[in-house]
Amino acid sequence: MTSTYRTVCCCGVAILAISAASPAPAAGRVIDYLINPYQVDVVDSWLFDINSEGRSTGYKVTHPAGGAFTQSVIRYRTGDTQFVASGNSGSPYSLAGFAINNLGDVVGNIDDLPYFFSSGGIQTPIESPGNGASLFVAGLVPGGVNDSGNVLISIFPNDPIDTPPGGFSGLALWSLGGASSLSPLNPLYPYVNPPDPTDFNSGPSSSSGTSSVTHLNNANQFAAGIHRFDFDPVDPDNFDDDIFTESFTNAYIYDGVGSYHLLVAPTPGDEIRPMDIDEAGTVFGWAGDHLALWSSDGALLSVLPDPGTTLDDTGYNGFPTVQRNNLGQVVGVTLDGGALLYDPVANAWTDITPTIAGLSTGTFSTIQGFNDAGQFVGLARPPQGGGVYGYVVSVVPEPASLTIGASALILAMFARRGFRASV
Repeated sequence: MTSTYRTVCCCGVAILAISAASPAPAAGRVIDYLINPYQVDVVDSWLFDINSEGRSTGYKVTHPAGGAFTQSVIRYRTGDTQFVASGNSGSPYSLAGFAINNLGDVVGNIDDLPYFFSSGGIQTPIESPGNGASLFVAGLVPGGVNDSGNVLISIFPNDPIDTPPGGFSGLALWSLGGASSLSPLNPLYPYVNPPDPTDFNSGPSSSSGTSSVTHLNNANQFAAGIHRFDFDPVDPDNFDDDIFTESFTNAYIYDGVGSYHLLVAPTPGDEIRPMDIDEAGTVFGWAGDHLALWSSDGALLSVLPDPGTTLDDTGYNGFPTVQRNNLGQVVGVTLDGGALLYDPVANAWTDITPTIAGLSTGTFSTIQGFNDAGQFVGLARPPQGGGVYGYVVSVVPEPASLTIGASALILAMFARRGFRASV
């Protein structure tokens, strides 16, 4: 009896070990829409980011029957909503969570002011003494928070006289210890005031800003593009001859320790727009009409193969439509609102739209976060239409893998029962 127990028990343990060690292949995917009728009383939502634990952040606007509209900063996972901060319904960005780290810390806005929401429930204003501070570092696209609690923000002097001469990136790293300006980046952001700084039409001027930005990884690295604006009034008294030009001059990776490297374009003149950065410092983004990868020193690593159909390169309000995870997988939105997945092992793209249960005639508008479990979030249009709302797409394990796991448990229980009977 004892030897029989040992044999059966070992088999059970072996099966358990195999089940635990082998990743479950995907039978498909399922989409979770954060909007009524999928979630009762929810009238608006958006998810901006997702962490390795599958917890997302964004906002929900609820309107129960007979009640008031309430907008909330949320943490969200599989139907479980944690309300971080709530208030009156405002703009999509006035009360929302924009980034979440693997510890569950969130950065977001309350009444358009930036806050750090710790996983322990403490709310801390994000401030830079003498400056205004914002989580939006590239137009309306926010930076991020890493697992050390460092946050990529933009700052702007309250007094224009304090602006550094010749160049100003406006980027800073914030933590509970305060904010530190990333002044080494200033030369990348030159500007020239008009002859009379108080009169925009007094002569030529130029300025630069961040056009796209990745999140902040745990080495405090991020990548960004630079958008330059040039203005010449020609004749200050004739508005019809004004000349306004814009260009995308450079893109770079900040190395996390006070320096940067320019990203090398596959073809000279390509506009480079960084979209993501992984924990190894590999930058992912657009180079012209193609997706490419760069190393942490800015060198071009590769250009991804053509997906065979056109990917949408700009989502709602300029938010990302492609994201890459630490496994090197890429998910992107097609022009017709479907979704493609790039597998770095096969070096090939697959249309995963048909595998997403619940999508039906719904379509994707943005993809703003993508984790190593294959989950991605952003904005999507549900089958009934009516606008775009927050969603989570999750992988569903193969039923066979679930059966193996269940069989292992049954064998282990049977072996244990047999052991007890023999004692």
